[in-house]
Amino acid sequence: MARLLLVEDDHRTRDLFGQFFRMKGYQVFEARDGEEAVAMAGRQAFDLIVMDVKMPKLDGLEAFHRIREVCASSKVLLMTGFTMNEELDHLLVKDSTVAYVHKPFTFDQLTAAISRLMEAPPSTESPEPGTGAS
Repeated sequence: MARLLLVEDDHRTRDLFGQFFRMKGYQVFEARDGEEAVAMAGRQAFDLIVMDVKMPKLDGLEAFHRIREVCASSKVLLMTGFTMNEELDHLLVKDSTVAYVHKPFTFDQLTAAISRLMEAPPSTESPEPGTGAS
């Protein structure tokens, strides 16, 4: 069973997506913000991280960069309701293990984005989980 970390600050959205991913057969772990996600990724490996970009405390892009320091093997799907910015655009071109979906999206679009992302080759640029700082 694939391990998925769902990072979403809105509890209703997190609950809805958590139910959806469990029905799809994922073992779902949940984080309320980027800081919690970074800490969790430092302790255990995830096959997929689905993360909101706009969050309090630590936004999704900064959390993504910190997670990459401790775990390069996770695929990351960023969810954003905002227009693509230069940093996100550059990230998507540079790293095939990260993708995004633009809100609002359907569950079919979410499923398709995850399928494409999971087919991408793994990244090997950073240490494995637990070998970096938490």
